[in-house]
Amino acid sequence: METPAFPQLVASEIPLEGINLIEASAGTGKTRTISDLYVRLVVEAGLAVDRVLVVTYTKAATAELRHRIRGRLEEVLADFQRGKSCDELVRALLERCPERAQTVKRICYALRGFDEAAIFTVHGFCQRILSEHAFESSMPFDMEVLSNEHEVLQEVVEDFWRKELYEASMPFINHVLARRQIPERMAEVIRQYVGKPFLKVIGPRIDQDSSLESAFAHAFSEARKLWHAYRAEVEDLLLKNPGLNRKQYSKKSIPDWAIALDKQLDSVVPNPSIFADAEKFTDKCLNRSVKKGHGPLQHPFFEACDRLYASAKALSHSYERRTWRLKHELLSYCNAELVDRKQRRRIYSYNDLLNSVARPLSGPHGDVLARRIRDQFAVALIDEFQDTDPVQYDIFRKLYVETQLPLFLVGDPKQAIYGFRGADVFAFLKGRSDADYRYTLDLNWRSGPDLVRAVNTIFGCPNF
Repeated sequence: METPAFPQLVASEIPLEGINLIEASAGTGKTRTISDLYVRLVVEAGLAVDRVLVVTYTKAATAELRHRIRGRLEEVLADFQRGKSCDELVRALLERCPERAQTVKRICYALRGFDEAAIFTVHGFCQRILSEHAFESSMPFDMEVLSNEHEVLQEVVEDFWRKELYEASMPFINHVLARRQIPERMAEVIRQYVGKPFLKVIGPRIDQDSSLESAFAHAFSEARKLWHAYRAEVEDLLLKNPGLNRKQYSKKSIPDWAIALDKQLDSVVPNPSIFADAEKFTDKCLNRSVKKGHGPLQHPFFEACDRLYASAKALSHSYERRTWRLKHELLSYCNAELVDRKQRRRIYSYNDLLNSVARPLSGPHGDVLARRIRDQFAVALIDEFQDTDPVQYDIFRKLYVETQLPLFLVGDPKQAIYGFRGADVFAFLKGRSDADYRYTLDLNWRSGPDLVRAVNTIFGCPNF
């Protein structure tokens, strides 16, 4: 993805309005920029700290932002009390705010009330919205938020397993078990996709063909009878026939194949996916391995193995598609059943918090809820915007896009590509297209010319 040439951001100069996208790599001063914008919103816009919404994605990042923003306010306060500063932002503010005493009072008020600063994780923000606007969001007051929903999900997956597989045919169940598609593993696979309504899952269309099972059962029965009747004769033919290419049919391997076939053909409930070695006993495979000048090997068992191998392969392919379809149906079942089950128990996951805010904002009374949230938070600064997924961005889009209120989106599009913390690069690109103003931070403060030259020297060594 080519990085566009956006203008370099100067925190003291950009307008405090509209939708602003700030693209910045690690080490380029994102946290400092957010802190400077926060100071301007307090000093210039006169906003109280509980009206400036700052959102990030982890509790550690929230604590770091809270510490850095408070420290920046204290630095600016000290410079305003002196009436001079070597700090570019403070010098600009001193010029724009000639009534220093009034500005000092404003910053002191912000620091005294900083415990009420609206700095949250995205899930913490959603939880607050749901608790303070329970009627508009149709949420109970006494909900319990789970750090993970593994136990409930496992319970739902096991219910699905019983519902779908207890009445399935034994060959299909054996196939599923051979692929280790047990409830525990299915829950592990499905976990990262549950509760994400923006995902579009395309599963194979399955028309269950019972004739494939019948054909396989018939071929299996026929091959078993012939094997029991002619086992020694077949093995002797393969071991002693001079026309067989021994690179494909070594005398050391043939007894092992015969023992494997014993186990497979003596199965009470055969599994079509385990007949790989049976191919060695088919006419087709044998005739490819006959030396020039020798006639093909012929035996009724070889013909029966042809039919067994072909029917097993067809049925196994059908079962594979059916297993993939089962996973698709499991995801749909979990998305519906988990919501019902958790609502009855009044428990919610982090994804539920997001969806429970996004859903009413898109509903018939969404404008009322959005207006009340905007009355509460007059501006929003979104840190680590590259980690945003479509549901998260849709929330902030409905709240601030197409309004006169400012929204600042700060993140690194290069990181969005990797889907860290469930990020979606297309959500980032949507934010870019919505932005009224786009900036970049291109100076990395974590490195210097000497360090860069040293690293390039090390990795440029031919013997490294």
